[in-house]
Amino acid sequence: MAFSDSDIVSAALDLVGVWIHDPADPAGTARQFPYGKASRGTALDVESGALQFAGRVYPVVDFGEGKGQVYTVRVDVAHGPDWSTQLATLEAFALASRTLMLRDNRGRCAYGTMSGYREDDQDWGTQVAFTFTRGDYVRELIR
Repeated sequence: MAFSDSDIVSAALDLVGVWIHDPADPAGTARQFPYGKASRGTALDVESGALQFAGRVYPVVDFGEGKGQVYTVRVDVAHGPDWSTQLATLEAFALASRTLMLRDNRGRCAYGTMSGYREDDQDWGTQVAFTFTRGDYVRELIR
């Protein structure tokens, strides 16, 4: 709640790695995966359809309202006392069958679902890769 005499605060959120949580219980489910910061990407897709008409060399493209956004994410889980716990947490997120929140150190912030979960063994631990598909999510604000 803001008032006309409230102090204006400007600050930046400085995250390390990837953060994932269940929006229904952010405080109880927020988990950080700090390693693998340069192993992510974003793919965008705009709904469109190309029509090829007789007498035209190139198609006419019709654009719709839909958009798709998919993040490819890889995190490194190093061997250590919490190695198996971190892997179990990531697997639980992948199997949750619900909307999650993803944030990272590059400014990505999206509600969506995880899919394509994969673990690859490394000498230093495990590299986990998955896709995160952005979804429509309505937050309920309690006033």
